[in-house]
Amino acid sequence: MTRNVELVRQGTEAWSRGDYEATLALIDPAIVWRPVTAWPGIQPEYRGHTGVRRFWDAFRDPWEEITLEPEEIRELDEHRVLTRSHFRGVGRASGVATEAIAYTVWTIADEKLIRFESFTDEQAALDAAERAEPVGYTANDRLRAH
Repeated sequence: MTRNVELVRQGTEAWSRGDYEATLALIDPAIVWRPVTAWPGIQPEYRGHTGVRRFWDAFRDPWEEITLEPEEIRELDEHRVLTRSHFRGVGRASGVATEAIAYTVWTIADEKLIRFESFTDEQAALDAAERAEPVGYTANDRLRAH
């Protein structure tokens, strides 16, 4: 198992047990976090540790219980990992159990998660990974290229 795959496993395990600090320890301070927006109250993008905290609070609040179990983990390249995960939750107010499948592209640099993009469709996740700028590529690189 590569270090990137292990980091993704650690992240999903920390998330499932509700350990915000352990989750945050794996995340770069400049993270770009793009969750599935199918859930009420979820924005299309969050940035930095503060943004991840806002997402964490907004997403976790309606649930009594949450688990995110990776069913498949596939390394796409030296910086990107794709997961097919099974989300399970029990509503805090309703007690209703909910399940969903999410495909997430995790981008890792220097042993930290720098980008998180989640989708309900595997092909959409693969397309996003293909379109993503290379790790280390910045707006300054784009300006120098022109």
